[in-house]
Amino acid sequence: MSREPKESGSRCCVSIGDSDDVPSPSISSNQPSSENQIFDACRLGDISRVVTLLDKGVSVDLKDTTGRKSTPLHFAAGYGRLNVVELLIIKGADVSAKDDGGLIPLHNACSFGHTEVVQLLLAANSDPNAQDNWHYTPLHEAAIKGKVDVCVLLLQAKADPYMRNLDGKTPFDFAEGPTAQALVGDFRKTELLEAARTGKEDKLVSLLTPQNVNCHADDGRKSTPLHLAAGYNRTRIVQILLAAGADVRAKDKGGLIPLHNACSYGHLEVCEMLISAGGGSGGGSTAIAGDSLTQQVHATDLWHYTPLHEAASKARAEVCSLLLAHGADPYQPNIHGKTALDLAPSRELKQRIVYERRGHLLLEACRRCDLVLVKRLLNSTDDVHKTASTIAVAPGISTNTSSMESPLPSIPGESGTPKNPAMPGSLAPLSCGTPDLIHFRHPFSGDTTLHIAATVVVKLDRSKDDDRKTTSPSSVVLVSQRRQLIELLISRGASPSECNAEGRTALHVAAASGCVEAILALAQHGAKVNATDMQGYSPLHLASANGHAVAVRLLLDSLGADRNLTTVGVGGNCVGRTALQMAASDRVRRMFLEPVASASTASASISTPAAIAAVYPTNDESDIASKGFKGAVRIPFSPPFSDPKTSTSIDQKKLLSISGRSTPQPSGSSSNETVSASQVPSKKSFAAATAITSIPSSSSTPSNGNSSNAAWASVVLQLLEAAKAGDVDLVCRLVVAYQRSPEGDGKPPTDLINCRDIDGRHSTPLHFAAGYNRLAVVEMLLKFGADVHAKDKGGLVPLHNACSYGHAKVAELLIQHGANVNVTDLWRFTPLHEAAAKGKFDICRLLLKHGADPTRKNRDGHTPIDLDTDSLVYDLLRGDTAVLEAAKRGNLAKIQRLITPENINCRDTAGRNSTPLHLAAGYNNLEVVEFLLGAGADVNAQDKGGLIPLHNASSYGHVDVAALLIRHGTSVNAVDKWGYTPLHEAAQKGRTQLCSLLLAHGTNPTARNEEGGWMVIKLGLRQPVYLDS
Repeated sequence: MSREPKESGSRCCVSIGDSDDVPSPSISSNQPSSENQIFDACRLGDISRVVTLLDKGVSVDLKDTTGRKSTPLHFAAGYGRLNVVELLIIKGADVSAKDDGGLIPLHNACSFGHTEVVQLLLAANSDPNAQDNWHYTPLHEAAIKGKVDVCVLLLQAKADPYMRNLDGKTPFDFAEGPTAQALVGDFRKTELLEAARTGKEDKLVSLLTPQNVNCHADDGRKSTPLHLAAGYNRTRIVQILLAAGADVRAKDKGGLIPLHNACSYGHLEVCEMLISAGGGSGGGSTAIAGDSLTQQVHATDLWHYTPLHEAASKARAEVCSLLLAHGADPYQPNIHGKTALDLAPSRELKQRIVYERRGHLLLEACRRCDLVLVKRLLNSTDDVHKTASTIAVAPGISTNTSSMESPLPSIPGESGTPKNPAMPGSLAPLSCGTPDLIHFRHPFSGDTTLHIAATVVVKLDRSKDDDRKTTSPSSVVLVSQRRQLIELLISRGASPSECNAEGRTALHVAAASGCVEAILALAQHGAKVNATDMQGYSPLHLASANGHAVAVRLLLDSLGADRNLTTVGVGGNCVGRTALQMAASDRVRRMFLEPVASASTASASISTPAAIAAVYPTNDESDIASKGFKGAVRIPFSPPFSDPKTSTSIDQKKLLSISGRSTPQPSGSSSNETVSASQVPSKKSFAAATAITSIPSSSSTPSNGNSSNAAWASVVLQLLEAAKAGDVDLVCRLVVAYQRSPEGDGKPPTDLINCRDIDGRHSTPLHFAAGYNRLAVVEMLLKFGADVHAKDKGGLVPLHNACSYGHAKVAELLIQHGANVNVTDLWRFTPLHEAAAKGKFDICRLLLKHGADPTRKNRDGHTPIDLDTDSLVYDLLRGDTAVLEAAKRGNLAKIQRLITPENINCRDTAGRNSTPLHLAAGYNNLEVVEFLLGAGADVNAQDKGGLIPLHNASSYGHVDVAALLIRHGTSVNAVDKWGYTPLHEAAQKGRTQLCSLLLAHGTNPTARNEEGGWMVIKLGLRQPVYLDS
């Protein structure tokens, strides 16, 4: 294409090892002989001589100044001297050292096929994708020389077979025979599949690469290695394949996934591995992991059989339990209209499936505090033969609460009509053959309904859409609902003393999650405060270890928890730990060091309206505040009363006082226990929003100001927790109450808005709201004047937090309110550093759009691109270079992510000033061309030679690309600086189809270039002829 001379260069494939002949040492006058001798010793493999020279002080990374600047490791690796290579690595030799040509020792070892040396270098973290000055990687070297075993090793080390050298060639372009098969995953594929089937671990590990981990057999059922290992119960092979990235959703010829095979043969352990891999137990996005698990459990083959169909039809009861625990639907029909329940061979299995299905629905309803659904499930006694309806309660579980009518309770996922009319209808009700549903336990965790109900439910998923990440009233479980749920479950027979698989009661779970209202409700029904699990942990241990200050205060001061209990000693340490020793924060630790409060003091400490709001919030807080606290709230149930002589249960009157309730008193009586607001323990729980009724002022007590300070600290803590939990209403009420209080009279709300977490990182409410993605709270705080430039003790501003966790809408909002995109913390990290280090693509794009500097260096001298671990973010930070490269290579997915209106017509300033459309057109990347044109690329943009994209397509004969450009209005008669039209280009190269296309769209066949050449079409001939003047 270019009519300008191109620079050419020569490349030496390897620096060392080109010959087996060892030249005699040549001693340079500029270099001591002892230093020069180390290169000969490494070449010859004389390890004792190498040791002697290194002991004399010769540098292990000495450069061969008389040659290609190679190091001793280059010599030893190129000549395959394994012992010397091992010694040099132990002595600290740099495995990434480059010679004059940019080669590292791994290049040398790969080029000459020294397999053991390659293994040793890779184990020492040598980069398998290192490029020399001509962009050749070690895999290029091995492919060129046909070293198939080395290629396998490099691929196992994640070498990229698609990396291109300066000539645009990948290793596959040089590979032939077995080497080419290794690069595409076909090398010894039959042996790999047989090793997976028979469980030969060593054989499989030696052959497995990312390219063949999901290969399919050429015959039979077209199974993958994971299909075979799962079907033959090769647990260790399954572990290896999953760790190597095997696709748990790969399908064979019949549409079966590996889970079908494992379920059909009842391999429970393999099923657990596959489901765990699909659920993302190793990390990653929660939403993607959840989708993968759901797709696995509900996967269907060509006959619409699910894994549960397979397990149920073969009477694999334990596997059925596992699938049901992960949301499998027993009412999903196959192609013949049969459900898994229909295929179960025995009545007992049918009953078990229905019972466990309803049990999991009940646990999910308890997790969501859905009282209506819980009651209907507990009241149901439907038969086992039901059909599915269309409602989702959780992934994989169907229900439709909106369609349920109160007179006739319905079961989620079921209806009242028989599935199969021909089926006998005389089967006994479910309750006759299975235990009561209230006693259902999770088959693996052992959790009961009370364990689930005692767990904090507000844990928002950061992987969902940003606009769903704020806490709305519907997402926060009201305290009264949770209390009613626990009371309902206990009244139906659930026992607070039942333990799960870890030996923990529901009170343990409530304390571990900091759910104060659940702690109180369970304690009122006789839960043992000092019960210990199998490791000796009491509820106080768990609350303390998880930093739940309010729960610790409640357990210590009000419920009488034993602070001296110790855990079971672990390992060689026979001494257990107390709750104080396990405290997660100084704030919790200080609570244990305070004097033990008496019962009367503890009772009085939470007898005020503010105390009730802080410790045990209810729906009636506003009523209590407006009508006055009488201490005579009616309790709707009778707490268990235990004999003080034989039981350690909590005193009944004490519990009633704690909860803000008391036994009914005669009319006119009231509680005269009062306490200052400084005694009110602060609430730290995400379970429910607390209400603040007033801000106590310094004049509210006769003390010397300590009460006022404590009250202020309480308000600050509540605001910080509300910002963290996303409780917009509470944030608003706190600020308004502060403005109206004597403390806040005449002061701006920013005094409270910009308060600090003194016990933590000195974060402001805006720091918390930005980090936890509470968009609505961020908006409110900014309206009240929150400081977007406020720094915590590490120098982080709220924008750092939002960018680090990928909260794009929050970050954009902060930037709109003046946040500095180039602000740095104490380590000189900018928000772009944070986003790049965490691979947050959308955040990086947002920051760059608003002027973030990608060349800023942190304290260690690293720019954001140096910290990036995600290829897309890396390309984004590379800017126009990455866009042009993607257009050239035809990487449509990358182009779609990188293109913006600002860079769609970017230029290759280091080359011919081409646009992405020039490159895509010249390299025949049709899909990329189509996308660029649809996105608004300039179809007539000229490079520095005056060429438009149509010139490129015409020159190389890309007919489809040319036709697409013409349809988008390109100029068919455009000329470059030498007067060449696209027809000149096509005719000069003999592109007959393109000539016809151009002529059909009106190009001028008589147009002359600067040399006077023009095109004629001879009559009767198809070939255009180029004539010189």
